[in-house]
Order: sequence, then C-alpha cells, then structure tokens
Amino acid sequence: MNEQQEGVTAQKEETIRPNVETASVPEEKICCTRCATEIPDIDAVCPACGFVWDATRKQNIITYFHIYCIGLVAALLNAVIQFFLQGRWLMSFAFGALTGIIGIVTYIYALMFLYQCWSLIPKKDRRAWPGQYIGFLFVPFYNLYWMFPAYYGLVKRQNALLPEGKRGNGNVVLAMLILPYVFVFFMIMVGAVTGILLVMNPGYARWLQARYLQEFTVVVFNILMIVIGYLAMLQLKNGACSLLELPPEEKSRIMMSVPGAPGTKKVPLWPVWTSGGCCGCFFFMFMAGIVAGIFGYCSNNEQRINVQCRNNMKQIGLALKMYSEDNKGQYPPYCGEKGLTMLSGKHYLPEKVLVCPNAAKSPTPDGAAYVYLGGLNSEAAPDTILAVCGTSHDVGKDTRFHVLFADGSVPEIILPGKVGYAELFQKCCVILDDRNGFTEKGKQLPPATRDYILRLLDTEQAKKPVSLRK
Repeated sequence: MNEQQEGVTAQKEETIRPNVETASVPEEKICCTRCATEIPDIDAVCPACGFVWDATRKQNIITYFHIYCIGLVAALLNAVIQFFLQGRWLMSFAFGALTGIIGIVTYIYALMFLYQCWSLIPKKDRRAWPGQYIGFLFVPFYNLYWMFPAYYGLVKRQNALLPEGKRGNGNVVLAMLILPYVFVFFMIMVGAVTGILLVMNPGYARWLQARYLQEFTVVVFNILMIVIGYLAMLQLKNGACSLLELPPEEKSRIMMSVPGAPGTKKVPLWPVWTSGGCCGCFFFMFMAGIVAGIFGYCSNNEQRINVQCRNNMKQIGLALKMYSEDNKGQYPPYCGEKGLTMLSGKHYLPEKVLVCPNAAKSPTPDGAAYVYLGGLNSEAAPDTILAVCGTSHDVGKDTRFHVLFADGSVPEIILPGKVGYAELFQKCCVILDDRNGFTEKGKQLPPATRDYILRLLDTEQAKKPVSLRK
C-alpha cells in the first residue's frame, strides 16, 4: 500500500470512529450543608433554605438544650414525687398532668435541637433530609429502629467531621437508645416470674397486687433515662457547637460539595434481613402481650376480689332482712361467727358467702371472716354498722373496709394510713372516742355487743408490733 492509499484509509477510520469525550469530574464548591445549594461563602445565607452558619445558630442550639434540661429536671421530680403520692390520686393526677404538659414542650424543643444539629451535617454525609430524621420518629414501629440513625448516626457523623480532641462519646448515646429495650426485657422477665409465683403460690397475690417492685423499677428506670438522656444530648450539643466553632478553613472543607449532591446510600428498614425483622417484631409483640395479660390479670384480680367481697356483704344484708321478717324484726342475737352461722344454718345464706376473699388472717376474736355486731334489730339507725369485712386490705398507704350498714348499703371506706377497727368505729359510726371508750351512741348497743367490740380491739392490738401498740 502506497502513502496515498494509507492516508485515505486513515481518513475513513476517523470518519467512522465515534467522537468519545472524557467524562468530566463535577467541581466541588462551597454549598449549604442543609440543602446542598451553592453559596458564595461559608458565612453566607443560603438563597434556597435560608440556613447560615453563624453565632445565632449556636445560641439557638444551646437554648434548645437548656429547655430540654429543664424538662429533664421536671421529669426527675415527677418520678420521685409520684412514688410518694401512691394512693393520693388527685394530687398524683394534677402533678402528673402538669409534668406531662412540660414534657410535651420539652419534647418539641428536643426535636428542634435535633433538627438544628442535623442541618450542620453536609447532605453528602446524610441518609435523609434533617426534616426526615425528625418525621420518621413519629412513624409507628419504624421509629423503634429509626431512633438509632437519628441519634447515634448523628454523633457518628459529627465525630467524622471533627478533630479527635473534640469528638463526643457515641457509647453514651447508644446506651440511651438501648436502655428502654433492656427495661422492657427486664419487665417481661419480672412479669413472667411473678406470674409463675402467682400460679404456684396464690399467697404471693397481695405482694404482686401491691406492685411495689414494679413501681420501684419504673422510678429507677426513669432516673437512669433522665441522667443518661442528659449526658447523651450533651454529646450532641457539644458536637454541634464544636462544628460551629471550627476555623474558616475547616468549615470550608466540610462545606465543599457538588451542588445538589445526593445523600449516602440508604440501608434496609431493619438491621437484619426481612424475615428476621418480622420474627423479631412478632416475638416482641408476643412477649409484650403475655406480660400485659399477666399484669392485667393481677390488677383485675384485686378488683374482682373487692367486687366479690362487696357482693357477699350485700347478701348478708339481705339474709339479715329476711331473718328479721321471720323473727319479729330481730337480727341474730350472737356476735361474730356464731350469729352469721345462724343465717346459714337456717338457709338464709349459703355457707360459701361467709368466706371473705380478702380474709387471709382474720383479727376477729372468734376467727370469723366478718365482724358481725349482733343483738340489733330492724329499727336500728341507718348509719348503724351491722358487719365489716374481717380483714382490711391495704391500698398503697391507706386501709380499705367494706361495711354493711343497717340501711343495706355496702360502701367502701378508705381511711388514711394503716389503721384498724378502732379508727373505723371512731370515724365512721362514732361509737368509740379517741381513747377507745364508748360514746353515747356506742352505749346504746347491747352489753354483749360492746363486749365483742372490746375483745375485737384487744385481739387487733395483740397482733400489732410492740412498737406500734398504744
């Protein structure tokens, strides 16, 4: 091939070969960390979203953090005070409602704090927009996972942008997120153990119904969450303030990005494969249902016992009325068990009614489940006590009695403190004075009834610890 033919061939190849250009690398420029819009300088206001790195931003973050701390103090006081307000429902509700309002305001400012902190992280280093980090925390079930990227992910990205001496402790933030799961697992174990004890030995029912262990555990958990929550948010606050305090060259390095750069690669919804995540959710809900059933049974068991006790007392009242109609208006003349046995022996009352579900250890002189004041008749004053549940049941720090009056009513009487029949007879029907002597109303009772009351008080006094005896 001569030189002319080679020139023609080379010209044809150039005509056929496509024009391939080398791909250009996008140029990085100073961009807004919130929306990745190009800005002229690190201190300039973003024309798209209005975000700017300045002293006002830092002051806002500090202010939101201080408001969050005030809410933590209020929550700490509420946790301690509620533990000492057991049984005082009105004060407990009022204080809890006030703390709840403060808690809502605190939570709003905590989310505003989190939003401002995420706005300082460049878009190229984030998985979502700052608003999405906040919004996904309100999605049911998904927020159980998302709070890890929202809080722990924030401290990790802050540490990646900061020099080593100014990095926060991510383990504290992680502890704040894991502690609620540890608490739920612990309560599941407590519920399972107490449920087994309740089945094996019903005598544990009173201890379980008191819920002292559960309430103490909740108070301890709240205190731990408040302390760790403060330390965790302090790490985030220090990280955000450290970013705003960086020298201009460091700020410029952080803000250098391709305008409109996408965020980092997203990860699946759950940190395990889909089947594992579903199994984990199912197991968690299954165990939570079991514990809810156990605690529901325990709480409802106390209510069922009280309803049964009250129904028994009403049946005793009906039996006394029928007995009086057949005996010229007279009630059984004997006090205590002997008088009530007359009702069951003559078929006015089933024998099972004479067993009080609350009476584990009866302080009555004859060992009966109920205190019965015999020797009275249908002409007694409506506020005259005919029978009392033989064993009082503690409600927190108060004492409960079921009382049958002569008019047939069976109210539930709750007296403050751990008191006995002496205080009931003093404050309810006023048949005893402060020195356990009979009042004018009490002296109208038959002598045998007064003797029974005195023996009742002696028996009750003998069962008290020596330090509490009068």
